[in-house]
Amino acid sequence: MAWFLGLMLMGVGALFIGLARPLIKGTVPMNNLYGVRFKKSFESDELWYQINHYGGKQLLQGGIILVALGVLAFFVPASDAATTAFVTAMIVVPLWNCWKSWRYAQRL
Repeated sequence: MAWFLGLMLMGVGALFIGLARPLIKGTVPMNNLYGVRFKKSFESDELWYQINHYGGKQLLQGGIILVALGVLAFFVPASDAATTAFVTAMIVVPLWNCWKSWRYAQRL
């Protein structure tokens, strides 16, 4: 079970990293499908790119953390506590990054 959880964490982390790169580079124009889409993001192109750049950096950070936790999962003995901790991290890390991005957008 630990290997499955490790692969899942690494896969989700890699997906986050891949999704973050275009946001950080500023190559994603305003749209309704992809990007950091808070109400504030849609007020102007300048805010869109600024919020998405910051949100992309948060997504990248979260992805790196999840990949690292995925690698760690291969070395931690399987237990209910370890599984709970890793699954909780997979939920908390993205939520934390979303909250930080939202707070950033609110301050602009």
